Amino acid sequence: MLNFSIDLSDTVKEFSLQPSETSDLCSYILDRVCDEYFAKWTELVNTLNTSRDEYKRGMYSERPDDHTAIIGLTGRDSKLAMMVESGASSFDEKDGFSNSSKRVIKSDGKGWYLTIPFRHGTSDAIMSEMVPDYKISVLDLMKAGETLGQADLPVGFNEVNTNRIELNGGSLITYKHKSPIYEGMHRRDISSTEKEKRGGYFTFRRVSDKSDDQSWFHPGIEAHNFMDKALAEAQLDLTVDNAVQDWLDVKLG
Repeated sequence: MLNFSIDLSDTVKEFSLQPSETSDLCSYILDRVCDEYFAKWTELVNTLNTSRDEYKRGMYSERPDDHTAIIGLTGRDSKLAMMVESGASSFDEKDGFSNSSKRVIKSDGKGWYLTIPFRHGTSDAIMSEMVPDYKISVLDLMKAGETLGQADLPVGFNEVNTNRIELNGGSLITYKHKSPIYEGMHRRDISSTEKEKRGGYFTFRRVSDKSDDQSWFHPGIEAHNFMDKALAEAQLDLTVDNAVQDWLDVKLG
């Protein structure tokens, strides 16, 4: 939550504003300030890719009274929002997966598994590559309803990658994937209404209690500090001055 205050005492004295008028002015200024800050904040957040929507779920603004506005970021709906804002050191994602409400308990009751979706953007480098033995791009192949098989992967994307992650204590772990990361990618309908036609491109990985100990380590997240950056770039002092002048122009005619 950001803490800043606006002193209107000089304006109130100069124009002999009544209490009701002062409250109206305060409310008008706060609306303008919130709009300006949120616009700049959102502009910065829009530079994110896969984590953008999750971050936005944590953004909020409240007006408990005419003299107060609260702008903040919460991890109540998505912990990822706070991790992107403040940063996070490397961590084992299996710890969170094992407690997920979406995990499936195995039939013998002695373990669990979870299917993790990975969304890929149409701007990914692989999308414009041509599918081997076809005169069609990877993107067009999936738009046609096909799944990207191993034989369809262009050169440079058909290799099994090895991840190397430096942990907080400085130790290095390595993990070799079992298949190329784009294998199995396909298009799914993600429309939110019946009239909307929108698709996304996904691959899936399975994680379970039997997964390799080093298979789901996250390298950590760099702190983006969007809220501080928005506060520095939003020119709120100018917004306040303009709001006061606009309100006075209307009030005093």
